[in-house]
Amino acid sequence: MPKVAVPAPPLVLPQMRTRSEIPAHPKGRPWRLQAAAFCALALILANLGPVAVAGISVYRKSIAPALGIHCAYAHATGAESCSAYTKRIIAAQGFYAGLPACIRRFQACAKAGKGLTP
Repeated sequence: MPKVAVPAPPLVLPQMRTRSEIPAHPKGRPWRLQAAAFCALALILANLGPVAVAGISVYRKSIAPALGIHCAYAHATGAESCSAYTKRIIAAQGFYAGLPACIRRFQACAKAGKGLTP
């Protein structure tokens, strides 16, 4: 018996919905509120450098002295502390560009804390 080729079904694409056909938010909130929240989050993430610098300043002035925390890297090498380095790098390069250098510094600090050469 010869094989008969069966044609593939036609490709059916979904229809684009009009604005009136878009369902309302389940809790009755307008979709614009979600767009505004997204824009606010994008603005915060775009300006994360100054926020991080302010957070580091609070840490250095309030939290670290109260806990008695001291940087192992600064103690081992005589260089500036990791928080001072991170604050300086983020202020100079920005949050995302300075992040790799800060991570490398924290890794060196962890080695110094274990007694290894940073």
